[in-house]
Amino acid sequence: LAEIDETKTASLLKGDPPSYPLSLFLLGRFYANAHRISEARKILQQLGDLAKQRPGTNCVLFRSMLQAEIALNQGDAAQAVEAAEDSIRNLNSTMALETLARGYAAAGRDTDALYAYEQVLARAAERAHSYDDPGFHHLADIHYRAGLLYRKTGDLANARKHLQAFLDRAPQADPGLPTYAE
Repeated sequence: LAEIDETKTASLLKGDPPSYPLSLFLLGRFYANAHRISEARKILQQLGDLAKQRPGTNCVLFRSMLQAEIALNQGDAAQAVEAAEDSIRNLNSTMALETLARGYAAAGRDTDALYAYEQVLARAAERAHSYDDPGFHHLADIHYRAGLLYRKTGDLANARKHLQAFLDRAPQADPGLPTYAE
């Protein structure tokens, strides 16, 4: 994934048209989370171009979610919330809801973030066998983030519940990792 080349990316993904937008989104999210914003923006442009060619597909959803991921990684909470809310309007998916929760948390909208995290956790049936599956490590992370937000809002009972759920999912976690410092 060193340097993105649109021609190479397109040819790599050409054989699998149904997942092409998903593959682009996942690659773009990888770049955004790695703080390689220029590469993420190239993917964002590709998703925009693809959405024009294939209206009515998930391209619009993935573009909005990638826009939110880029904004989150650039510290622009307002833009992240706006893009994530747009994602939810396009398709109320678990992945979009999780992105929205992180946007709300970054914007200091703790109650909204907690509500969105609780909705993600309540969607047990949607959390399996799909691109929309937050996965085991995401569930642990959601419990961790929710626990911290509940603690911040003074709801210690729910904070304890979610932090314990986090610890139950990561019993061998290294307490020296920055994620677990709190």
